[in-house]
Amino acid sequence: MSNQFPSLNPLVNNVIWSGFTSGTVLLGVPSVIASYELYWPAAQGAATTVLQNDGTGHLSWAAAGSTAPTGPAGGDLSGTYPNPLVASVGGSSAASINTAVVGFGAATSLDIPNTIVLRDGSGNFAANEIDLANELRVGPGSGGESAFMRVTGTGVDIGFSDLGGGGDKLYFHVNYTEPTLSLKNAPGDPLVFFDDVGSGKVNFYPGAPGSNTGPWHNVSANTAVQMTQPGAGLQIKEGSNARMGLTTLLTTGTTTVLNTSVTANTRIFITSNADGGTPSPLRVTNIIPSTSFDIMSTASDTSIVAWLLIEAL
Repeated sequence: MSNQFPSLNPLVNNVIWSGFTSGTVLLGVPSVIASYELYWPAAQGAATTVLQNDGTGHLSWAAAGSTAPTGPAGGDLSGTYPNPLVASVGGSSAASINTAVVGFGAATSLDIPNTIVLRDGSGNFAANEIDLANELRVGPGSGGESAFMRVTGTGVDIGFSDLGGGGDKLYFHVNYTEPTLSLKNAPGDPLVFFDDVGSGKVNFYPGAPGSNTGPWHNVSANTAVQMTQPGAGLQIKEGSNARMGLTTLLTTGTTTVLNTSVTANTRIFITSNADGGTPSPLRVTNIIPSTSFDIMSTASDTSIVAWLLIEAL
């Protein structure tokens, strides 16, 4: 039994434990070492536990990995364990980020509903609205403007609001129930309006349909207008104050055509559409802007005359 007790190796100052029948365990120390003492736990530890030092040499049993780190912190941390501080995030000083957050929060609460906070490369923050219930909005910009996409009961609006800080809106409205596409500057007041009437046509209105009763609504192009499909052509609505129509000549020799759209710059083209009586040469006389124009022939000419009004630029 005596070989169970440790013995000293006088050459290297190691302690050696020998087994009952064979084998040894050696506990050694470096050749040069500071003097200190270790005190063994009073009882056996549980399975998988490890020995830990309390810093004064007293050993105790502890679960593996349960010991809190100690000593100076490094990397993105500063201070010492077990309570280090965050020093930086993504290479930026945590103090600078915190200052930016506090400064921004002092002017605008970060707890605003439907608000996201964006950070630029300089640590600055800006608030932008987001409402995924029915609208996505980004802004405001330096002039108070914002961009948005909004879902309505009939379609989708995509555009800008508060242009120049005046509160006006400019946006496209896609109506998926008709379907139509309109460019608006205020709800219900389209600047441009397209609609598909379901007969292979796409109608274009500079303004809401039926609203073109006031001043001219112009559609301008700096290139030629081409009809590339055989059979396609120009169609003009006829009716009261229209730009094209038919008039039956009177036997007085002069026929007045009432039309409030005629101006001093209107070029009037006339031709016989259906001869009647004794056809004679036709000419336009006495144009009264916003009122009428006269077609002159002879008293025996009762033809049906077609006329077309085109404005000169």
